[in-house]
Amino acid sequence: MAALIREDLEREGPRVAKLLTDKMGLSYSLLGHTHAVLARLLEVAVRPDALTPAAVDPDFAAVRLGAMFHLAFDGGLLQLPS
Repeated sequence: MAALIREDLEREGPRVAKLLTDKMGLSYSLLGHTHAVLARLLEVAVRPDALTPAAVDPDFAAVRLGAMFHLAFDGGLLQLPS
């Protein structure tokens, strides 16, 4: 999933792909992706019969949030204490 997010950004062109190397840009990008995941989860909670990715895939949130943490670690936004 992290690779797909990277590919999507790179496909948009160099200006958008810069989000992966710019800490502020990466922060905003990951915030946007997190918002999208939460919006899908809220949609499932409000409309359980909706055929959204979050309703169909039980691992939807875990996989996407995990990918975002992976990108945050790679981009230096998060660090493990040494």
